[in-house]
Amino acid sequence: MELRDFYQKRSDKKDMAACGTYIIDALREQGLTFFELCEKLAFSAETIRSTLNVFLKNGVVNNMTGRYMLEDGVGDYVVVSGNRVSNRKKYRSVVPAKCNLSLAVVGKGEKLHELDMVFCPFDLVWDEAEFTPGDDNSLTVEDNTLQPDFDKERFAGEIRSKVDKLARKFKVSGAVKIKKGVPVGAGLGGSTACLVAVYYCFKKYADDNGTKYDVSPKYLTSLSSDFPAMMLASACRVQGVGEKVTKIDETVKIIFTAFKVAEGGSDTAAVYKQFDAQDKISSKNPPATIEQALKNPRNDLFAPACTLNKNIKKVYKELKDAKPNFVLMTGSGSAVVSLDYTIVE
Repeated sequence: MELRDFYQKRSDKKDMAACGTYIIDALREQGLTFFELCEKLAFSAETIRSTLNVFLKNGVVNNMTGRYMLEDGVGDYVVVSGNRVSNRKKYRSVVPAKCNLSLAVVGKGEKLHELDMVFCPFDLVWDEAEFTPGDDNSLTVEDNTLQPDFDKERFAGEIRSKVDKLARKFKVSGAVKIKKGVPVGAGLGGSTACLVAVYYCFKKYADDNGTKYDVSPKYLTSLSSDFPAMMLASACRVQGVGEKVTKIDETVKIIFTAFKVAEGGSDTAAVYKQFDAQDKISSKNPPATIEQALKNPRNDLFAPACTLNKNIKKVYKELKDAKPNFVLMTGSGSAVVSLDYTIVE
């Protein structure tokens, strides 16, 4: 039975898992990106993601690092050629969202708060970037976030200066297309995932052409405090203002079961201002491993975020009522994530 027939029938889980297998094979063997596959099948990104979710819940794929998506996995940047020749004419990369398994505010610097976080890729949603070298320094954004209030023109305007900054760093020019799958203003790295994807495209092009460049943690955090950790695309501990990233052992198998973005969103600056008003900075016992984070849930920004947007607490309760192993607001909100996990012996 063809894949479209599976979707149209809305078949049982066994058939849906077969759909997932087809999708993964298509991504790996045909060199298609996720959104290109959506276009080819004429189905929405959400419909195809729902199939992958069934596939993941059946325990067939480890959802932690998202390595099912493309041949080399999102843990390593993925660059493919439009026509599969050595002088690649297009560069594409895929970067998943991020999830904070814990977030402790342990200090306050001159400008930014100092954090101690346990962080892992959240690959139920992701961003793609496509770079075509040339003289046309253009940037376009396509929306697959399913956010009804997402303003792609405004987002493109806000992100443009950082894309230009990256282009100058790698001495590249050309057309950049960003395909947004990660919601913005949700604590999932929606403003960073696409930048990391662009970074990988530019870096690969520069490497192919022997261009010299230098990127430091300070430079990356100047683009976004989440940048170094999201670039690693692995479970890690993040400290300071985001510049200190330490990869940690993945001793836990995680399967994300759901997430929901609370209506009304969350403004990061306002959340930190509310946190400061509560004067509750504490460096006591921040989780340092995945196991510690999962067994002792901590997000110091949860209470101030809920004060500013009561819908976050409602979403939290809704997901908690489903009785997953773990529920936590990620980042400064407004997304709440639930997951099940098992300890790997």
